[in-house]
Amino acid sequence: MSKFLTLSAVAASVILAGCASTDLALPGKTKAPVDLSSVLDGKRMILAKREKPAFTAVTGGKAALGMLGGGAMGVAGNRIVKRNNVQDPAGRIAQNVASAVSSRHRVNVVGAGSHSVDKLSVAEIASAHSDADLVLDIRTKGWGFTYFPTDWKHYRVTYNAKMRLIDTATRTVVHKANCNRMPKRTGTEPTRKQLLANNAALLKQKLDEQASICAEKFKKKLMNL
Repeated sequence: MSKFLTLSAVAASVILAGCASTDLALPGKTKAPVDLSSVLDGKRMILAKREKPAFTAVTGGKAALGMLGGGAMGVAGNRIVKRNNVQDPAGRIAQNVASAVSSRHRVNVVGAGSHSVDKLSVAEIASAHSDADLVLDIRTKGWGFTYFPTDWKHYRVTYNAKMRLIDTATRTVVHKANCNRMPKRTGTEPTRKQLLANNAALLKQKLDEQASICAEKFKKKLMNL
């Protein structure tokens, strides 16, 4: 295997690890839209709290280190996020979706949870939010930037999110979906320097764009909005 193919495989595996995509995942494995009115109408909904996940900054040099490079990518990415105060898009997506659901289905959004649910099972999440009928759990599964296989000087911002709607009474997931964003090359992609200039302004902009796309996807495909 050539060095080029090896580095490309490493970069892809780091970005996409644990983020296999299915646009829509519903009970019974059906992909047809469902009517959630009976689930949502008049209910109290709370937003689950999640910790900010590791941000992956994939560069050719770090990819060349193989498995060791994966750790270096996470360290470099987290440093970028902290230094530039880059916010996890999941919170914005959850607020966007909750607002739309509230308007459409008379849902009373009662705020956000005070404790992280990262280490909790579905049943434990339901128990921890028993004062609400539903828990909207939207989390970032993967986020970062990576070079293109044929162009190591320019970068794209990738983003992967998962949504779950949990019924606290039955302690079950009544609706779920993934949103995976791996933009195709357009010829206008920035360099790493451009992406991180001015406190990572362009990186934040592109993450905002990804968040908006995922929010619309969740609303339209999952909640018939």
